Amino acid sequence: MHKVVTTRNFSVVMGLGTRISKYVDSIGSGPFQICHTILAGAVWFADGSEMLALSSVSMAVQSEWHISKLSTGSLVSVVFIGALVGCLFAGQMGDTLGRRWTVLFSFFTVGVASLASAFATNYELLVFFRFFVGIGFGAGHPACNALISEICASRMRIVFACIPHFMFAFGEMYSGFLVFILDPSMQDAMDWRQLIVLVSIPAFVFFAAAAFYLVESPHFLAVKGRINEAEDTLQDMRQMNGAGDVDINLSARRPSDFSVDTYEGSTPTTHMFGIFGKSYWFTTCTMCFSLIVINFTFFGTIYALPQILGELTLPVSPAANLMISAVMEMVGVVLGCFIGLHLSRKAAMIGLFLVLAMSTIIFAVSIQPFRFYTSDWAIFNALTSLYVQKVTVRMSWIIVYTYLTEVYPTVVRSSGPAICIGTGR
Repeated sequence: MHKVVTTRNFSVVMGLGTRISKYVDSIGSGPFQICHTILAGAVWFADGSEMLALSSVSMAVQSEWHISKLSTGSLVSVVFIGALVGCLFAGQMGDTLGRRWTVLFSFFTVGVASLASAFATNYELLVFFRFFVGIGFGAGHPACNALISEICASRMRIVFACIPHFMFAFGEMYSGFLVFILDPSMQDAMDWRQLIVLVSIPAFVFFAAAAFYLVESPHFLAVKGRINEAEDTLQDMRQMNGAGDVDINLSARRPSDFSVDTYEGSTPTTHMFGIFGKSYWFTTCTMCFSLIVINFTFFGTIYALPQILGELTLPVSPAANLMISAVMEMVGVVLGCFIGLHLSRKAAMIGLFLVLAMSTIIFAVSIQPFRFYTSDWAIFNALTSLYVQKVTVRMSWIIVYTYLTEVYPTVVRSSGPAICIGTGR
């Protein structure tokens, strides 16, 4: 029999979840958080490497198969459609089967679908495989973010939330390096199949590592009534971090324990009730729109840059500029961490969106004369605004994603952000 869903039993703070959070805060941050954040955050590495490579691959495919510009654009768009499907599907998966299994599913799907796309014999088959690459991306992000949020001490959550963004930038640098080696001028001479094969390798490597070493979130285990497993995870955390003085005992239940998330009616319907209920509907809609802006700016730039930079006269090669822009994103990660530690989430988001809007406008205006004649001032404005945009987008992503894992309760900490992330993608 399903339990009747009410606003009260959904929004009451779960006593056991609060106790787990206190244990995690008492244990503190250390090797456990570093290792597991890198393992889960490797989803972002695979994402960054695939997305940067996609823009270069699309141009090479257009040249080899003589497809239209519309078809070339569709090759990119289908990945984002897959990401939406993956987010909607795997958000529920993360809140039902667990964060760990969803991360593993992400690695496996990205790796297999990416490798298969390298052997596509026609355009339709390539689109089909790239769609599943998108599903893998969509599946990984919400579960990764939820897992990291639930194993990290609250005062250091923003710091560890930055690690996946570093991984994304490293993934971009990895692909940028491959593009630089295979086709530094980016003039359609690249062996795109070879590039895709090389880009798919990290997903398989991280899948193997995560399968052996990545643990499940103690919050999720408690939500599902698997108290002994949650306690074991906390004890492993305590041992790995050298916090032997912290006494962990989840066996003794208190009256408030299991008041929210362990009811048997945890279904997609109850999840949607929480996400779009009167307590969260405005937050959900606002975050969806915010991520639409961030994704449109970031991925639009990633797709357009190889085509724009290839037409312009720059001080360094177009491929080198792609790598520089990835480095600037790492600067954005550091600054995002600093901002997150010193400003409220709301104030940080407002300020960053204003800077993002201005830098995007300046870049768009600057490249117009730059495309027709060489101007030192146009070069300076275009490149400076581009790098500022890269930094600001990454900072915005960190603040928004961290806020999403903090604002939703455990029962929808995967599916809630998944709705927002999928909408943005």
